[in-house]
Amino acid sequence: LKKKKGDDLPKDSLAIVALENMNVVKVPRVKSYKLPKEGNNWVAYQLEKPVTAKKETAKKGDTKTEPAIPETPKTEPAKTAPAKPAAKPKQKKSEGTELVLRNPQDGQEHRFNRVVDYMFSEKGNMLYFVKDELDSLLTAGVYAFDIADLKVMPIDTGKVTYTGISTDKAGEQLAYVAT
Repeated sequence: LKKKKGDDLPKDSLAIVALENMNVVKVPRVKSYKLPKEGNNWVAYQLEKPVTAKKETAKKGDTKTEPAIPETPKTEPAKTAPAKPAAKPKQKKSEGTELVLRNPQDGQEHRFNRVVDYMFSEKGNMLYFVKDELDSLLTAGVYAFDIADLKVMPIDTGKVTYTGISTDKAGEQLAYVAT
């Protein structure tokens, strides 16, 4: 384990248990999770970055029970893949990952990509999150998700980075630093 990098180690999982009937929902690769202080209908959790194709192929190559036939097509695209990035300018990789807002009672989910930070208002009526910039079309921004209306509202977009989001108890005012 000392020789393994952080990306190679197993990721944490989140288990959501319904105490009425003891149903368990397990979510793999969870980076963090948050609950509102007062509301109890929603949980937000941020997933780790998806496993890349190279790492999946390497992991499958380590197992001896894997048949050799499926590995052959997976290694062929890997040989041609390095030629494509050399021809195009490198695209900025987003540091953000997928954020999932889930209602454990009915299983309803809302997913947001490229999220780097998030928080609930204390009453649990709003979820605020910061998206990372990917390119000129997918810019960084601060967004609010109204849990009652189930609608996303952009608060501020167009800056490079947003940090330090904070809200009042009612969830009506938001403060953050933008550069």
